[in-house]
Amino acid sequence: MISIFPKSILIFLTLLFFSAKATYYEWEKQVELIPTDGNEFYYFGFSSYLAKNYCIIGAYKATINNISDQGKAYIYQNNGTNWNYLQEISPQNSNVSEFFASCVAINNDFAFVGASQATVNNNTFQGKVYVFKNNGSYWNQSQNLIASDGKSNDNFGLSIAVYNDVLIVGSPQSTVGNNSEQGKVYVFKNNGTYWNELQILIASDGNPNDNFGASVAIYNDVLIVGSPQAAVGNNSEQGKVYVFKNNGTYWNQQQILVSSDGQQDDTFGTSVGIEKNYSIIGAFGATVDENFAQGKAYIFQNNGTYWNQQQILIASDGESSDNFGVSSAISNGVVIIGAYNAAVGKYMSQGKAYIFQSDGIYWNQLQIISPNDTLYGELFGTSVSISENYIVVGAPDASLGNTLYVGKAYIFQGFPEPNQVNIENCTSLYSSFECYWDQIGDLSTISYQINYHYYEENWIDINSPSLNGSILYEIFDSLNYPNIIGNVEYSIQIRACNISTNFCGAASLPWNLTTRIDSVKDLQLNPNQYYINISWSQPDVPVINLIPKLDHYVISYFNQSQTNLINNISVSNSSTSYQLNNLESLTLYSISIWACQTENCSGNEQGEIISQTTSTVFGPVTNFTCSTSNIYNLSCSWKPPTNSQLPNYYNFTIQSSQLNDYQNYSINSTILNTTLLYSNIDYTITIKGCNNETGCGIISTIELKTTQLNASNINSWETGIEQIKLNISSVEFAKGYQITLNEGNEWKNFSQINSSGNNIYGEINNIAGNIEYNVEVRACSETSCNSILSGKPSNNITMKARLGYVEEFNCVGIIEGFECNWNELNLASGLNGYSLSYYMSKECLANDTTYFEVDDDLEGGVEYSVSIQAVTTTDCFPDEYSGPITTIKVTTQKKTVSNSSKNKGGIIAASIIVPLFVIALVIGIVFYIKKRESKRRGYKELNLKNVKEPIFDDFLDSNDATENQKLV
Repeated sequence: MISIFPKSILIFLTLLFFSAKATYYEWEKQVELIPTDGNEFYYFGFSSYLAKNYCIIGAYKATINNISDQGKAYIYQNNGTNWNYLQEISPQNSNVSEFFASCVAINNDFAFVGASQATVNNNTFQGKVYVFKNNGSYWNQSQNLIASDGKSNDNFGLSIAVYNDVLIVGSPQSTVGNNSEQGKVYVFKNNGTYWNELQILIASDGNPNDNFGASVAIYNDVLIVGSPQAAVGNNSEQGKVYVFKNNGTYWNQQQILVSSDGQQDDTFGTSVGIEKNYSIIGAFGATVDENFAQGKAYIFQNNGTYWNQQQILIASDGESSDNFGVSSAISNGVVIIGAYNAAVGKYMSQGKAYIFQSDGIYWNQLQIISPNDTLYGELFGTSVSISENYIVVGAPDASLGNTLYVGKAYIFQGFPEPNQVNIENCTSLYSSFECYWDQIGDLSTISYQINYHYYEENWIDINSPSLNGSILYEIFDSLNYPNIIGNVEYSIQIRACNISTNFCGAASLPWNLTTRIDSVKDLQLNPNQYYINISWSQPDVPVINLIPKLDHYVISYFNQSQTNLINNISVSNSSTSYQLNNLESLTLYSISIWACQTENCSGNEQGEIISQTTSTVFGPVTNFTCSTSNIYNLSCSWKPPTNSQLPNYYNFTIQSSQLNDYQNYSINSTILNTTLLYSNIDYTITIKGCNNETGCGIISTIELKTTQLNASNINSWETGIEQIKLNISSVEFAKGYQITLNEGNEWKNFSQINSSGNNIYGEINNIAGNIEYNVEVRACSETSCNSILSGKPSNNITMKARLGYVEEFNCVGIIEGFECNWNELNLASGLNGYSLSYYMSKECLANDTTYFEVDDDLEGGVEYSVSIQAVTTTDCFPDEYSGPITTIKVTTQKKTVSNSSKNKGGIIAASIIVPLFVIALVIGIVFYIKKRESKRRGYKELNLKNVKEPIFDDFLDSNDATENQKLV
């Protein structure tokens, strides 16, 4: 794309307004612009321009009505949130390639589009500038500007700059005198209706091929012109920049700028920009260290009379051929510089743009931007422009899918650092402080952070500060903000942050204060008859050398019936308890406590006061006794406390120490009779005297254990198949029974079948047969209980259960016999074998056998009864503990009889033919092997290479099969 201008690259910029310098923390891509009708080789983004809320993008090689390279421009408008496409503009009545939009600019209601290769009066490539005016809805072509002395190949419109009513147009390849391509610049001024040529500018020391006008910029009454191929001394194409100043009527050359470190081929002046007292000049061919054409940019500052070089800018990650400085722009203390040939990762010529920001003295690199969706060769950074907090960067070689070189433009939004916060006031509170500060911005976009340490920077978000007019305030305490305690000196700073970017502004000036000591924690008053125990935890204060940073505590108390008798007591700072003695019983006292920062303990040195009220209480009841007349019936009695005043009622509690058994009574007598829930349980019984004014008094306690349930008796028993049945004696107060088979190691619930009189019948199932069990039972206080609730064990009985049924016993008939299989017993620990009987036979099988077969021993086609039984003895003779017999019927199968008379001839024939066939086959195979061996010998004698020898296994292929058949 750049090859269309063999000796010059034009990227222009014009800065319009300079507001107060903003400090930016980041620029983020806001939108990606592509042409609505984009096709191959449009090069959309080769030129771009921002001015306030308008953006214009040029696609200088766009095809219109089948005319290639005619060119288009696209206008977008910012509605405050998005950039919306407005209109596409192109030259009217043009039917030739003009490179329309090789340069663009927009200002107020005018858009300017350069067509550097337009033909004027048969002068090819003389160039034009088209003026479009906004009528409120559309941009309409209103005027064509041409040079008054234009000639072929001038390339008028290759650069444009506009400021208010002044338009600057570069014509870098114009001839001046006999100097071809020396270059000119044309100044136009708007008279309210039209733009008229005011003046032609040329360099005072111009030479051929200087390309004066390749870049232009204007601000107020100063304009600068780049002449990137001008020689400086013996350095060809080092480049110059010319400064012109308006005297009220005309523009006069004021100064020629050259770089302090200029070298041959630097092309200083490739791009230029100006704003107020600063100008930016790109030298995209400059060598940095040994990196050829890495590129540089120069900042010049005006001291009121002259422009002096202030700083040289280079890319922090620059490399050879990056062409840093091919485009540049400056606005509001921010400079953007394009490096369109820079590689990004492995992608060559993807392109980058660099953002620099002024801190008032130096320009520092802030950010490198490059879109993450581009590939190599897209030339991001070919054009750049900046206005207020928006930057546009063109990538004219970008492709859209498989459509090549359509081009893109990217708009980035800058997020400025919020202003510095001003703290109006901060006040010490108890283990906290309150601050007031000026609001910087709307709370939906600006948040605030606080740092309150002298020795470290630890910024913490301020949660939902309150707003009063334009003042914000918040109480900062340990509940919502960490490490805020009493008696600590804090240095407080607040800063504002942008919510969307998390970037924060400068911190406020520090506000220093010392927090007050908070109240003591966990204050508890434990009254007695004539004293009150006070306990607490220390407040939040620093602990230095294991000693809290406080001086002492003050405890103040008084009898509420005698409020004039106030007593203050000083307590050591290491104390956390105190006992008030010599008090009156059944009397209400008000008690307060606070911590002190100093010995004086007044004002801000006094901690927060915390107060509670309590009363001294009744003494313990006297003659307190409890007993149980049987297992459950509880009787308690007592006498009132020795105080002169009798309680209104007594608070009586019964609580089990093992189970969740809790009973509470409020009674106004001195006797209690009740029923307990469980036997064999430890109970704690407490009582205290109470009234409505002073509460309850000192607790009296008795520990009591209820009687254990009696033992049951096993009256009779019997055994069943994997089962034991019992007849046991019932136990008074029992709600359930348990049984154990292994001397108490494991107790199980006993399944009751029925009961009759004092007898209870039950059973336990699914137990292994032929195992000796030591059986005991016990009664329980609950239907399902544990060892705590159980009674004494019964007498011990030893017994066995019978073995179980043989499961899944199945037999099938076979020829003159049968075969059977079955499952092992589920509960087989007492099993010694199986007894299997059939016909006149009985088999004794091992206990791990599950299969049996009789073969050719029985008569075929006869039904037999087969029985099996699990037995306890190894000789298979059953006893009383052997399992029940399982019997099934099975029919044997008969042998199959063949018809020998019909098959004798076939058998004889087969007996003769088969041996003959086998003999023939063997002869054939031997013959075949010999033939193969002959072939092998033939190959070896010929010593032929790369010939696959026949394999013996191949005798089944078609040819060999034919030979074998012949042999047979």
